[in-house]
Amino acid sequence: MSLKLFELNNYWLPLIWLFGAGLLLHSMPQKPELLGRKVVLRWNWFAALLLVLPLIIWAAARSSFGDTYAYQRSFASAPYYWTDLPAYMKKNSEDWAFYLLMAFCKCLGVRSYATFFLIIASAQMLCLVRTF
Repeated sequence: MSLKLFELNNYWLPLIWLFGAGLLLHSMPQKPELLGRKVVLRWNWFAALLLVLPLIIWAAARSSFGDTYAYQRSFASAPYYWTDLPAYMKKNSEDWAFYLLMAFCKCLGVRSYATFFLIIASAQMLCLVRTF
């Protein structure tokens, strides 16, 4: 499936989605959960995923916005082979963890920057889902 169908060109859509999903979530029941010594209310996994799933897709399919081109260029320059990894990392000593993750994904067979964006967005949003 091509992410081109979901390409985000209208940057109001995520804000509108967050507002609409927030209204929807407000009407859904929350469950109490003990966090330390405090009781907090949280939504279930389905509700949290409902909120972030469109954001994950939009993040993966974003068009040239902000630093997208720089990330695309960095992904294109990442090595395909494990043996090229040390030389690549010497060139990219700043923010090394991100470049290492990018190179690992590419060495493991991820060839599309959109797929890489999908992996990154999924990991970030699933961390957020865990806090809901």
